Amino acid sequence: KLAAVQATADKQVAEAKHHPHAVATGLLITGLAIAAGGAGLYFVDKDAGVATAAAGGGLLLGGVLALTF
Repeated sequence: KLAAVQATADKQVAEAKHHPHAVATGLLITGLAIAAGGAGLYFVDKDAGVATAAAGGGLLLGGVLALTF
């Protein structure tokens, strides 16, 4: 019985350690997509394009920092 409890605890710890990595990767991919959309939008509307690219860049940087630390 103790081995089953230990196995369950080990599984929960592994899932908890994986979650921040998955969130950071999602943040990085989302930021990259928004930054790319902002770059494309720049050719239509410069102000909105710069703002969108900057927002995407912020998300991208946040994802990189979260993966680094």
